[in-house]
Amino acid sequence: MAEFSKKNTHEQNIKVSIDKILGASTTVKRARKTAEDHKRALFNQFIDGMLFISNRSQELDTQFCMDMAKYDAVFLDVIETVLNLHFTKKQIELMYFFLYDRVGIDGKVIDLADEDTDEPLLMNNPDELWETIKKFP
Repeated sequence: MAEFSKKNTHEQNIKVSIDKILGASTTVKRARKTAEDHKRALFNQFIDGMLFISNRSQELDTQFCMDMAKYDAVFLDVIETVLNLHFTKKQIELMYFFLYDRVGIDGKVIDLADEDTDEPLLMNNPDELWETIKKFP
């Protein structure tokens, strides 16, 4: 049985530890990310970036009276065009709600419910938003 060593890779040392715990030789395989996992990661990156852009625009306006709306408009139009290529109207509406309307002026989170089932739509983070928009193909 192999021994734990600083010379081994992290994966090799994990295998050694598992072998010792189980008292038998094992095979450790890393699960590959699915296409769905990859899409979710890209979606989360997109939403995080859009939140950053929105927050940056608000901060520049508040702190320096710099209205970035005209500057950002061209970029946002391009982004909207790409969204229209990949998502349905309902999915885009949910994304825009998450980005711009989910938190009220008073700082409270506004919850939405499915129009058909009256079931609450979970959208507290990009992962929940991803799961929610997948329900509306």
